[in-house]
Amino acid sequence: MDTHTLSQQDSALLATLNAKLDQLADELNKSAHDPSQPQKNWLNITEASIYTGLNYRTLKKALQRAHIRGHQVAGTTVVKYSLEELDKAITHK
Repeated sequence: MDTHTLSQQDSALLATLNAKLDQLADELNKSAHDPSQPQKNWLNITEASIYTGLNYRTLKKALQRAHIRGHQVAGTTVVKYSLEELDKAITHK
């Protein structure tokens, strides 16, 4: 038996998973382009890491090298990063 051949059950499962992934992608696209959804202008370090695709430590070093500083939310220890500044830093503009 060829090990690269999928059983009917495996093929059906794969088709179901693909359909669900397509549905999820459609829902994400709709919400991303929905003007009623507020767009975030400020990200915490974890969100910034996901947004840029960089590891947390790598991002921290890159932010220091680019002289991008976090902005502390008044009266808290929370630090946020400007989406605009992140975009400029990763596109080198």
